[in-house]
Amino acid sequence: MAGSYSGRLQGAGTPFDWPEAIGFGRQPFASFPAGADACVAGSQGVALGIFGWINPVTFQVTNARSSGAILGFVLPVFNMYNWQRAFPQRSPPPVGRQLILRAGLECIVALAGDFVTTFPLGALVGSRVWTDPATGVPYGEDHGGYVATRWTVMQNGCGCNARLRISSFVKPLH
Repeated sequence: MAGSYSGRLQGAGTPFDWPEAIGFGRQPFASFPAGADACVAGSQGVALGIFGWINPVTFQVTNARSSGAILGFVLPVFNMYNWQRAFPQRSPPPVGRQLILRAGLECIVALAGDFVTTFPLGALVGSRVWTDPATGVPYGEDHGGYVATRWTVMQNGCGCNARLRISSFVKPLH
């Protein structure tokens, strides 16, 4: 299985969590072309498996929106030798626990693709995915001041911290 080592899932976990029943290890995605410099976690690190913003000049990635930054879905660059690159961190409710990539380490930011992520308040299939500009956390509706993404919710999930599949290859129903 892609992204596993000795039976354990590496990286952010949720973006690479694809059941074998679909017939493929990893769905396609398009990443931000950063060139030889690569995208790196900003000075405070960056949470993996949620949305982040890329500074197009410095290629630093943060979960907080800044002027002129480009929105994407943050994925880790991983292998069996870099397990210390990320650390768990408790965030204020409704977010809960997040996996944070340490400052200055490389990451991939997907501009399109299919992923699984956690919605703190759940979401309905066909809804546009929104993100909090201060945290990058995804939501199934705009709660005032959130940023619309190019992703759509692909399955229903009720309750707090529902893990749902999202896709940028499908347009929202409304």
